Amino acid sequence: MSVTICLSLESKIKTTTRTDVAVWYRLIFDERRVPPRAVLDEPHQQQPRRLFIQTGGQKCERLNFFVQETADFWSPVVVFTEAGLLSQDKGPVMDPDSPNITRSELHFWKGCEQEDSCTPDLVLNSHTDLMNAQDFCSVREQAASTFCSLQVEQKNQMFVVEPDRRRIMVFARLENQGENAYRAAIHISTSPNLLFSSFIVKDHSDLQIKCSAENRTASDRSCSISTPLMKSLSQVTFCLEFEFNHSIVLDHAQVVMVTTSDGEEGYPDDNINNISLPLNYQTDFLFIRNPDPLRFEIRADSSSKWDTTNSSFLTFNLTYSIQNLGTFSVADILFQADLWAVTRKGNQMVDFTDYRIEELVPVSHCVLPQPETTRLTTPEDLSHLPQLNSSNSESLQVHCRLSLSASRSLKLTLTGRLQLPVLNAVNFKSLELLSSAFIQMDTSGPMFLLEDRLARQIILDLRKEGDNFIPVWIILGSSLGGLLILFVLVLGLWKLGFFNRRRREEQPEANGKTEQQIQGLETS
Repeated sequence: MSVTICLSLESKIKTTTRTDVAVWYRLIFDERRVPPRAVLDEPHQQQPRRLFIQTGGQKCERLNFFVQETADFWSPVVVFTEAGLLSQDKGPVMDPDSPNITRSELHFWKGCEQEDSCTPDLVLNSHTDLMNAQDFCSVREQAASTFCSLQVEQKNQMFVVEPDRRRIMVFARLENQGENAYRAAIHISTSPNLLFSSFIVKDHSDLQIKCSAENRTASDRSCSISTPLMKSLSQVTFCLEFEFNHSIVLDHAQVVMVTTSDGEEGYPDDNINNISLPLNYQTDFLFIRNPDPLRFEIRADSSSKWDTTNSSFLTFNLTYSIQNLGTFSVADILFQADLWAVTRKGNQMVDFTDYRIEELVPVSHCVLPQPETTRLTTPEDLSHLPQLNSSNSESLQVHCRLSLSASRSLKLTLTGRLQLPVLNAVNFKSLELLSSAFIQMDTSGPMFLLEDRLARQIILDLRKEGDNFIPVWIILGSSLGGLLILFVLVLGLWKLGFFNRRRREEQPEANGKTEQQIQGLETS
């Protein structure tokens, strides 16, 4: 057998001058075996050996060796090569960060038909634990959702990421259906939204798989089978675990696995598994409104102009809270609020003036309705309407596009003010203005809600103070009715003898006291 040693010399200083540099190298066979199995054909050859190499050049030497008799034909011969500069006092110096020791493995018997090469046939099969949309929609509670109805029209099979899912598992089996495979390895690459977590061998195979300890955020990783070879007809089952990168949300997840070895593959097509999964993320929100009632008393004699000294009376706030209960950041949350406050004759009773978003992120914003430059007020009778809603009025709409990080919440406040001139012009005693708000997801994105919309309602209760007086005849009638009831009650008690019984109980008591007084006088 033979081994070829190649040494190259590169200068970190840019120069066009080439100089010869004296270097040395030496070989060590089976460092941990005593005695080593491999010996150079010419053991008298000088160790270490010397070479002259020009900077920027390379020089190779071929050395022959033989393997002594041994029963271990499977384990390779381990060759360590160490090199350095011959002169340390003058001339160039070695970069301390540059490696000067290499390790190689030489297989002197591979157990294959061809003595120098093997023809393995590595076959890789894999699948994930993600639920596809068909299985997701087979559940009765979820089948009626709009998301599931749209899946019937989808040509590509989609996969669903549940709100509480944090990981994705890839189950794989690697088997060798050909000759022995030396230096078998698995190379793994993933999309940026997956982070490597663990590699676990599932069965009791003699094969062990070790993965390079790189940064877990790296998208590429290599795992080697830590035995000299993967024997013919052997197999190993393993599990890959990836965590979702919650800061990167993509509409797909991809895991590519490629198996390699030193041999020439008989069927290389089954060495690659490309798992590409189109994703839809199920989101879960807690959507609540401010429970405090909004009631306003409109004075009958209020001025037709704004009263700046009592501006708090004129303004109102519609407050909503949205909490992301899932583990993924969510963008493109569509919020819409409708306030039915425009009558059939065009009387607009309120205006939206401002909005405020707490936990503000740059991509969250709202669009308010444009205020009218000229406002016409028309007398109108609304006394027959208890409430303004979609059936009898038009609405003022506010549109927002919001974003929420995982497990975070935001508070959205819409500020408006009452239009007193309009409220004084229309006739009503008590009137409710219905406000309805809902959130939904942009259907063009990968996120979806199981419910199509999450809706909440707030009612503005308006009452005119001057129209709520109680007529005098009602007060007099109530007073007379109360006196009549009291008279009938007293008369009934008298008829039943209630007052006579009380008098009879008091008379013996008085007689008893008189007798005691008389006895006291006689004794004295």
